[in-house]
Amino acid sequence: MSNPMSNYSADAADFLNDYRKKSVSQAIEDHQDIIKDFGEQYERAYQLLNTFQAEAYRDQSMFLGYQWSLEEISYLNNQRRNSFTYNICRRYVNLIDGIQRQNRLATIYTPIEDASDKTAELLSDVGQYIMQYAGGYEKLSDCFKSALITGISWIWPYLDYRDDPVNGDVKFHESYWNDTMWDPYFYRTDLSDCSFVARRKYLARTEVISLLPDKADIIDSLPYGTRDDKFTYMPWARTWSMQKLLNYTEYWRKVWKMKDVLVDMESGETTEWTGDKARLRIIQAMMPNIKLIRKPVRTVELGIIVEGELLYYGEDPFGLNDYPCVPIFGGEYQPSFDLYTYKLCGVIRFIRDPQVELNKRISKLTDIYDSQLNSGYKAKTGAVTNPSSLFKSGQGQVLFIKPEASMDDVQRLDAPSVPPDHFQLAEMFQKLTSDIMGVSTEMFGIPENEKIETAAMLAKMRQSAGLVNLRGTFDKLAESQKILGDKVLTLMQKNYSPEKVKAITKKDPTDEFYSGNWARYNVVVEQGLLTETQRQSQYLQLVTLRQMEVIGPEANPLIIKNSNLHGKEELNKILDAKADQEQQIMARQTELEQNKLRLIADGIESKAHSDQALAMERLATINLKNAENAERIQKAETDRSAAELNVIKALKELQGMDLGQIQQKIDMLKAIHEMDMGIHEKAIAHRELDLQERQAMQQPMNSQTPVS
Repeated sequence: MSNPMSNYSADAADFLNDYRKKSVSQAIEDHQDIIKDFGEQYERAYQLLNTFQAEAYRDQSMFLGYQWSLEEISYLNNQRRNSFTYNICRRYVNLIDGIQRQNRLATIYTPIEDASDKTAELLSDVGQYIMQYAGGYEKLSDCFKSALITGISWIWPYLDYRDDPVNGDVKFHESYWNDTMWDPYFYRTDLSDCSFVARRKYLARTEVISLLPDKADIIDSLPYGTRDDKFTYMPWARTWSMQKLLNYTEYWRKVWKMKDVLVDMESGETTEWTGDKARLRIIQAMMPNIKLIRKPVRTVELGIIVEGELLYYGEDPFGLNDYPCVPIFGGEYQPSFDLYTYKLCGVIRFIRDPQVELNKRISKLTDIYDSQLNSGYKAKTGAVTNPSSLFKSGQGQVLFIKPEASMDDVQRLDAPSVPPDHFQLAEMFQKLTSDIMGVSTEMFGIPENEKIETAAMLAKMRQSAGLVNLRGTFDKLAESQKILGDKVLTLMQKNYSPEKVKAITKKDPTDEFYSGNWARYNVVVEQGLLTETQRQSQYLQLVTLRQMEVIGPEANPLIIKNSNLHGKEELNKILDAKADQEQQIMARQTELEQNKLRLIADGIESKAHSDQALAMERLATINLKNAENAERIQKAETDRSAAELNVIKALKELQGMDLGQIQQKIDMLKAIHEMDMGIHEKAIAHRELDLQERQAMQQPMNSQTPVS
C-alpha cells in the first residue's frame, strides 16, 4: 500500500483533507439523543458498579491510612483510648509496585517470519520515542499501582494537537475507578465486547475552550456547578459548590454501520471507501483485483458533554475505530461472577481484615502499657484536696490528702499484666497478611534466619517463590501493555507524516510503514528490555552478543557508537590505533608463516631432487654390476667352450695311448669338468644375488612420492 500521506502521491492532498474532515461533528441538534443514551447507560451500569465503588473507596482509604470507621473512633474517644494505625498493607502494595518499576519491559514490534526487519525496527523506534517522551511507561506504572489498590484503572492514548497542529503528538492520560464508568458485562481486556465507556473530568473554562475552540461562545455561557449526581465518588463532585470548574464528560459507544469497503481479492487487505464512483472506476480500471463490497463495520462514536450540553458528536477522531483506552487490572477480575462487591478488587481487599484486627490488637496492647503508668485510684469523696490530680499520669505526680482523711481513703489500683496471648495474636495477624499476599520477608530484604550464610542461600529461592504468586498479576499488566502497543501502532500509522517519522528516527519510512495489513499479519507486539532510548537497547543487545562470542572484536566500534559514553571520539581513535597495530602484527605473522611454508616446500623439493639423484646413481651402479656379471657369464661360457674343445683334442690324442693311460686321462677330465661346473654354479649364484640387490634398490624408488 502506498503511503497515504506522502507528498509524492497524486491523491495525498485530497486524502489528507478527507481524513481531517472525517471527524467533523454532524449537526449537534440531530444527535441530542446521545445525552439520553448516556444517562440510560450510566444508570444501568451504576446499579452494579456502585457496590464496587463503595468497596474501592474503603480499599483506597485503607491504603492511605484511614483504617478506622467513624463509629470505632467515636467509641475509642469516649473510652479515652487512642486509635493507632499501623499501616502494613501499604508496604505490600509498594513492594509489588516496586518490582514492576524495577523490571519494566519495553514495547517493541517484531516481524513475523519473512516480514521486513527494517519496517519493524522503524516502528519500534517511533513507538519507543512515544512511550518514553510522552511518559507512557510511567503512566502504565501509575495505573498499575492504582489498580493494585482498587482493582482497576485505565490508560488513554490520545492525540494532542496543541504543540503539533498538523500531525498531533501521541500522549497518555490515566483515569481511575471513580472517574470512569463502563459496561459492567464486558469480559475481554481489549474491550471488544464492551458497549460503552465514559469518563469525566473537572476542567477550568479556558482549558475546555482549548479542547473545543470552535465552541468557545457556548462554553463561555455555561454556568458552573451543574449537579447531575453522576461520578459521585470523584473528589470534585463532593465539593462541587466550592470549585469553579466545568464537568467535561466523554461518552464513547460502539456501533455497527454498513459501509463500503475496498477489498484486495489477492491479499485480502481491506480499507474503508469514502470516495465517489468516478474515482472508484479509475482505481478498478488500474487494479482489476480491487472489489467494492458493503459490509458491517465496527466503529466507535464520541460524544462530548459539558455541563449537560452536547458540544461534539462524531466518529472516533483518532482513526482507531476502537476505544482509546485500555483497562489495567491489579488484583482479581472474575467476569463470570455476578456481585461486583467481590468480582473486581485489588490486593488491598484480601488483607483488609487482618489489617483492621492488627490495629485493634496493637492499640489494646498500647493501652495496657500506658495504663501501667497510672491505672487509677480508689478514693472516698472529699479525701483529696484536688480531685483532678487523681486523673494525672506520669512521673513525680503527688496526691494531697485532707488532714481529716486517713491513708486508707485513697488506694492505688494496680494495672493488670499483659496477657501473652495478645502478643501471639498480633503476630498471627501480621503473619496472616504475609501468607495471604504470598510474600515472604526475604522479598523485603529481611532474612528470617540469623545465620547470614543460610539466609544468603535461601533468599533468592524464596524471592522467586514469592514472585510466582504474583505472576498472574504481572501477566495481566503485560496483556494490557500489548493492547496499548497495538493502539499506539495504529495512531502513529494513521496520523504521523513521513516528515515527522524521519524527524524522530532520522530514517525515511518504508513503503510498508503505513500498511495496516502489513502490521496486522507481519507484526506482533512483544516486550523487550526497557532502556531510555532504542540506542541503549541496541547497545545492550550488542554487548550480549559480544559476550556470547556471536560477534567478534570487529563489532567494538558499533558497540561504542550505540553507548552513551562521553568522549567516544577519543575512544574510537584509541581503538582505531589498536586495530591498526593488531592488523600490522597479524600481517607480519602472516608473512612469517608464508615464508616458513615456502622454506618447508623448498626443503621438500630439494630432498626430492636429492633422492632422485641418489636413485639414479644407484641405478647406474646396478647397471654396471649387471654388465660385469654379463661379462663374467660370457667369460665362463668361453672357458667352458674351451674346456670342451680341449676334451675333444684329448680324445683324439687317446687314440694312440694305452687303456691305462686312457683311464687316467678320463679321471683327469672328470676332475676338470667338476671344476668347471663349480665355477659355472658360482657365476649363476653371483648373478642371482646381483639381481636381488637391484630389485631391492628399485623398490624404494618406486614408492617415492613424486614432487611437482
